[in-house]
Amino acid sequence: MADLTTAVGELLKKKNTEENLHIYVEGLSSLYKRMAELRLAMNYYTFAEIYSDFDFAKKTAVDPYINEIQQIINDVILLDTLSLDAVDRIDALRNRIIAKMEILTAYTDIFQIYEYVLNRVEYRFSESEFGDEYYNDRFEKDIYRYITGDKDNTVINMKLSQIVGQVPMRLSKNKFYDMLKDSFSIYKGSEKQSVNDFAYMIRTAGTLYKPQDFEEEFPELKKCHNNLKGIEISEITEELYKNFKKELDRASALIEEYSDFYVMLTEVINDVYSVELNFFALTDAIETDKLKSIISDAYYIIEGHDIEREPVSSKFVEFEGLQEKIMTRLFNPESALDEIIDINSDFIKGTDYEEALRRLVITSRLQSASTFASLNDNTDKDEADDAFIEDTVNGLVEEFASLFEGMDRYSRRAVMAIVIANLPVFFNNMDEFKKYVHVALSQCTDSAERQACMTIINSMFING
Repeated sequence: MADLTTAVGELLKKKNTEENLHIYVEGLSSLYKRMAELRLAMNYYTFAEIYSDFDFAKKTAVDPYINEIQQIINDVILLDTLSLDAVDRIDALRNRIIAKMEILTAYTDIFQIYEYVLNRVEYRFSESEFGDEYYNDRFEKDIYRYITGDKDNTVINMKLSQIVGQVPMRLSKNKFYDMLKDSFSIYKGSEKQSVNDFAYMIRTAGTLYKPQDFEEEFPELKKCHNNLKGIEISEITEELYKNFKKELDRASALIEEYSDFYVMLTEVINDVYSVELNFFALTDAIETDKLKSIISDAYYIIEGHDIEREPVSSKFVEFEGLQEKIMTRLFNPESALDEIIDINSDFIKGTDYEEALRRLVITSRLQSASTFASLNDNTDKDEADDAFIEDTVNGLVEEFASLFEGMDRYSRRAVMAIVIANLPVFFNNMDEFKKYVHVALSQCTDSAERQACMTIINSMFING
């Protein structure tokens, strides 16, 4: 291990490049494989227990993915074989799951709009008394105290966005478009990819983005969406409100259930993918065999075999603390990976080390905290000039104008509120913020919305 530490130090100084790259690649690959095998044993066994409790309908919905990962795990892990297309297969499966998660995220954004609307009409059917005196006399002061009660600018900006997203939305469409345009001014001179990423965030928050196969996947969620679209909010009755809430709760539960499942499945996929990328790295054979025993048990649980859980759980005892030890040993060589590649790029280019290091970079992303991290570097690094930004903004304005056409004012205000809350803070000073809040609160004459706003923001005071 000392050799790996020394190799990192010398590579950062561009010394003995070839010898140290050999040590570095082998050492880091070995650590990654050990970590991946350990995490796979833990994640896969947890996944197996969850899957075994699924009812028939849920299993039917996810079985195509289960069958694929089972076959891959049997080939790569249990049989210890790596076919020529193994990496392509696991990559394709991962991309299919990410596509499913994009659809679930799009539904989450859509139902967030309905939740916003539902909150604004809830108090039409409540007997609780509205604190009109507090709303008019002290509410604004409490909001201001909440914002200024922290000295950390990051926290203050987060609170500003929270409040802007919850005070009554009374912006005209043109004012909303102007704020949208202004928010892009900070991206002038940045990479085009940064502008595209920001525009993508706005599209998702504003429910403009519909992933491929959005209409075909998750028919239960599509049905919930269609049911909610059919409710006229301006004329909603208490009975319709209850149906609205029931449908929304059902949709939220389905999204949570599916999302949890796909997150767990992707963690398993990431671990198998990491093993494949470092398949030929040397590890402790005894440790690998013991971990493979746990993975085998999980495999047969998913296959429907009756495996006693207690003996399997006891196998994990031997590995307590191992993940932390590997992480400690990984920290220095992993954190230096990009810098080592950059410093030694002239030597690396065109050699076998180029591919070996590319695999290590991908592994680092697979083993990161971001389960759905992108594995490629296909980003547009060209500078975003005024024309590019203007075209991007004008495209967004056209999309929102089309979305708002025919949309009821409650839903339109919800979209505006959620998008505005996701924009960079647009106040130049606290006086501008105070004015914005004052106008928003004073222009709202709907007592149910006023009470909803007050209740939600007061909960921020308590929890913040």
